[in-house]
Amino acid sequence: TVYGSGHTIYVGNDENGQVNINAEYVDLKDSIKISGADSITADTYIKLGVQGANHILDGKGGTNDTLTLNANGGDVTINSTVGSDDELDGLIIADLGADGALGGVDGNADSAGAEDVIFREKLNVNGDVVIQATGDIMFENDVTITGNLVITGTSSISFASAASLNVTGDILFESNAVDFGNSGNSITGSGTLTIRATDPLYNMNIGSPSYTQEQTGDVLDISSTELSKISDGFAKIVFGHFANDSTADNLVSPDTDSHVENNQHGDVSIGMIDNTYTFKDEVYIFGNNILVTDNTTAYTSYLITQDNINLEAYSDITIKNKIVAGIDTSLKDISLYSVQGSIEQTDYTGSNTDGHTGEQEYIKAANLTVSIGSTSGDDISLANVYIDNLSLNTAGAGSVSINNIDNHINTSLSDYTKNLNINKLHQTNSSGGNITVTAENGDITIVSTANGGSGVDIDSGGNMTITANTLTDNTDKQVHVENTINVEGGDIALTSNGNININSNITNNASLGQGKIQLTSNNDSIVMADTTTISAMKTGDDSGAIIIQANDNIQLSILQADAQVELTATTGSITDILSTEDANILGDVTTQPALTITAQSGIGTDTEEIDTKVASLTATTTSGGIFIQEDDSLTITSGGITNQGAGSIVVINEAGTLTVDGKVIAEGTGNILLDAQTDLSDVILNDEVESVGGHITIIAENAITQNADGDTKTQGSGTIYVKATDANITMADGATSTNVGQNIRYE
Repeated sequence: TVYGSGHTIYVGNDENGQVNINAEYVDLKDSIKISGADSITADTYIKLGVQGANHILDGKGGTNDTLTLNANGGDVTINSTVGSDDELDGLIIADLGADGALGGVDGNADSAGAEDVIFREKLNVNGDVVIQATGDIMFENDVTITGNLVITGTSSISFASAASLNVTGDILFESNAVDFGNSGNSITGSGTLTIRATDPLYNMNIGSPSYTQEQTGDVLDISSTELSKISDGFAKIVFGHFANDSTADNLVSPDTDSHVENNQHGDVSIGMIDNTYTFKDEVYIFGNNILVTDNTTAYTSYLITQDNINLEAYSDITIKNKIVAGIDTSLKDISLYSVQGSIEQTDYTGSNTDGHTGEQEYIKAANLTVSIGSTSGDDISLANVYIDNLSLNTAGAGSVSINNIDNHINTSLSDYTKNLNINKLHQTNSSGGNITVTAENGDITIVSTANGGSGVDIDSGGNMTITANTLTDNTDKQVHVENTINVEGGDIALTSNGNININSNITNNASLGQGKIQLTSNNDSIVMADTTTISAMKTGDDSGAIIIQANDNIQLSILQADAQVELTATTGSITDILSTEDANILGDVTTQPALTITAQSGIGTDTEEIDTKVASLTATTTSGGIFIQEDDSLTITSGGITNQGAGSIVVINEAGTLTVDGKVIAEGTGNILLDAQTDLSDVILNDEVESVGGHITIIAENAITQNADGDTKTQGSGTIYVKATDANITMADGATSTNVGQNIRYE
């Protein structure tokens, strides 16, 4: 014990020097000034100053006036005002090991330098304050630190009711209990504020969750009252432990790659502050299971954040309340990450509720990022989101369902449109389930690479469905494919009431499924950009199929399938927009698909046929013409070709045999041309070719065979002309060619 003279105890007299005081206990009952990097070590306890005596603990005007205290597990009591006239440049309470340096560079980790630590008066330090202790830390007056404040390993950290905290750097509170006091004090800073339990297995309650949904047992409680004391201005606020969050100085700020390392962490329940921001700065919350709790009374309160919110769970994330990130004029981002669990929205079903369910408790953000990190992960089910942009990446084996609700939540608006941009939709697990993304009343855009998108990439055999729905009082909503869609075998389904605009390739590799692609525009058109490709190829069993249905028009670039292509334009036409004369519809070198094509007002035009390389053809139009140019052999199947209007039917084979196994009928005055153009190309008629009033022309560069059912017939002003350029025309017994009033010519 040193009883001072009242004229201050000076420790060191050179800012570059070092003084070490070692004793069984240290009790300095006077003001103290520190010069240089000094230390005090005691075997039992350390006391500095006398309570109520207005003692000070200051530096001596240097730039390296620091003090390290080590009570070897005893208590440290500082009764003096720290930094009254000249602030210390650093304060450490810890056992720094043999090297005497923070961080244990000698290979020996630092350890606690005290059990309990108490600051009776103000604490002002122009540098870092580091406290490693095992007991209770108490601040009875204001704390101002120009640097970092790091407290680790403790049982509790408490601030007196009137004490405020202002730290310019980072703050780390590692303790099994944290109490910010109950009056109007505040916690301010500009760095990262981290609050976590000393024991990672402790559960956490953040923001006073309702008693029916709060965590119990060993719990670190941060009440809504305590949250309200955290002022706006921190770079980040962090709750809980994450992988590699401890370094030499225990200060690691999380980012989008920071996750919970294992399940040796407690669960977290998140409540809210009524009718205001629960978190004023970007927040990261780490835990095993994370629950966003619902109200259990009829209040309209919900979780509001002024900045981004990141929920990071090892297991499940369950959301039972409405979450809003930002305000309408400045929405922020929400990130949901589970290492190996599920992510879902669900209604609270307890005995007391706030009366809000389903769409009333939506997730609202500018950008929503949803991720499952391992193959052990499960489902993602978010039925009520209200977002502008979606990024989703899952390695889990479960299914995915995302629904972007309409703008009915803004009842003052007459337009309920809510569009959705998909920046990323990736599933990397070959055993993953179905993926469904829906907009209740808005366009869906697969965002281009130029605008930051990374497309759709599904490695499983699950089905992938994207649907842009339309309310009855709004214009038809569209699907815009501005980036690639790649799926490994499950069905691809794109559906809208408005246009489906294909500006990038869609591929179903069909390695894990049947390889079906279906596009449906209920009220409008399907428009492919020049050179874009839709491909469904099933290696091995040739089961890839493309089905395109549009109420209006279909504009074709390239469709590739090895089993089936079906095209339907209910009230419009089907046309070729490909700038080259390559095939619009084809298979591969060994297998070509069956093509069924139906339109209201025409299939191809007389100047731009539909170019095909298919095995078989069935075609129907109500008006306009049918113009097909085939690259190889072609069979007109039993469904035949029918033009119900006055337009023509033209089928040209550029190579190979043209076989007619189904009726070719022009029900009006349209002409029919069947032309097999190259050497050794035949025409084989196994069913009738008929025009009610137009010309019928059948030409083969090689032979023509007209079998018993292969009749030709026209009337009115129509003629029949059959020509085999290099070989014979053979009519089987019973075959007929009939023309009422005009010529029939065989050549």
